[in-house]
Amino acid sequence: MSGPAPLPQPPEPPLQDLGAYRLPEHWRPGAPLWCRALWLLLGEPLLAGPLPGTPWRRALLRAFGARLGRGGRIKPRLRVKFPWRLEVGDHCWLGEGVWIDNLAPVRLGHRVCLSQGAYLCTGNHDFRSPAFSLRPGPIRIDDDAWVAARAVLAPGTHVGRGTVVGLGAVAAGSLPAGAVLRGNPAVAVGRRAGNAAAALPPPLAPPLPPLLLVVPTLNSWRLLGRLVASLQAQSHRGWRVLLVDGPSVAEHRAWLADLCRRDPRFQVVAQDPGRQGIFGAMDQGFAAAGPDDWLLFWGSDDWAAADTVLERALAAIAAATAAGEPPDLLVCAGRYASDTGSAGAAPAEPVLGRRTAFRWRGSYRMSLFLGSTPPHQATLIGPGARRRLAGHAPGFQLSADLDYFLQLSRWPDLRVQLLPLELVHMAEGGVSARQTERRLGEVRRAYRRAFGGLWGAAFLLRYVQRLWSALVP
Repeated sequence: MSGPAPLPQPPEPPLQDLGAYRLPEHWRPGAPLWCRALWLLLGEPLLAGPLPGTPWRRALLRAFGARLGRGGRIKPRLRVKFPWRLEVGDHCWLGEGVWIDNLAPVRLGHRVCLSQGAYLCTGNHDFRSPAFSLRPGPIRIDDDAWVAARAVLAPGTHVGRGTVVGLGAVAAGSLPAGAVLRGNPAVAVGRRAGNAAAALPPPLAPPLPPLLLVVPTLNSWRLLGRLVASLQAQSHRGWRVLLVDGPSVAEHRAWLADLCRRDPRFQVVAQDPGRQGIFGAMDQGFAAAGPDDWLLFWGSDDWAAADTVLERALAAIAAATAAGEPPDLLVCAGRYASDTGSAGAAPAEPVLGRRTAFRWRGSYRMSLFLGSTPPHQATLIGPGARRRLAGHAPGFQLSADLDYFLQLSRWPDLRVQLLPLELVHMAEGGVSARQTERRLGEVRRAYRRAFGGLWGAAFLLRYVQRLWSALVP
């Protein structure tokens, strides 16, 4: 007698549900609907047509917001996704059939040559996300570079000065200046020099990971100028900023909208009313991050300490990852600044003061117990940390960042990398400095959650170390 029929098995969930695809809320096309429609119906077909002629193509691109330098040649059948996100230097050649698929900004330096059929791709998809989420990344090509026929540049690629990306090569990441590359993936096979026996270039640096800076804002447009300028001056341009805005006044919202229009790397979203305060806004940043993003949280009155700090921090992460030891946190240093201006006035030249840095005491957890705390403005939070803890605990208004780092220390396999880099300058005198009693209460709670009955020792050591830091810089 046969047994009972086997129960039907539930269908496996799809690996990618294209019907659930939505554009990320922090991405915007960068131009009003009427402009995009006019480009799609008129401008793009004309540009991609077979008729020859450089001058009229230059005029067409400029009419739709492209920034073009002097001279150069533009061949037929050029395709440009969004001309308002294209910047071309002097005397550049754009060959026949080139496709600049610029969902994110594309910037060409002077005397750049893009040969026939070259493809500049600034957007891919997260294949680990069932919704197949879009992941844009800008492309930058420095002076005197050549992207040969049928070559492909991946999102976030930076081609160094004088570099040659050979016929049909597929390149990604940061490509060293003067290198000659070929293959898929592209590898260096020589250097661009008059001497045919020129030595091979050093190995390619590993690609820098994507960085998302999250900045909570509330009527703070008078403070944001320094932050914006410090980011736009960075040697590394492949960062993004998510401005999470509270219920601000119209003047502030208009300022943010104009910033995002001028630089698409900045995006603004309204703060969720269910996520109150600065840490609620930061939790929206956790939710908006892609699976490979590194997160950095700044306030409106923070700014980069130097023009190279983001590149140096991300290069340290990339090098550790290439060596097989990807960190979960990268902890840098910061410095407080005073006399940064008053409301209604342009920020004054800052006076730099106390430095804040994480002091290592044998292990991450022991360092926290002995009173050291990573400054959240100078700590890059990686995918590994977010997989363990993807947001702040409720009930904290001033010390949720401390609690987050303390809770992470419960994982003994957490990888923390220290980098002696002054990453950020921070204005003194924030709201937490004016609510001492509440802050002390939240700090006590955070140490109790992390260390149980030993919390008192950790709490005391925290303020002993802070006093020592103030007395001995």
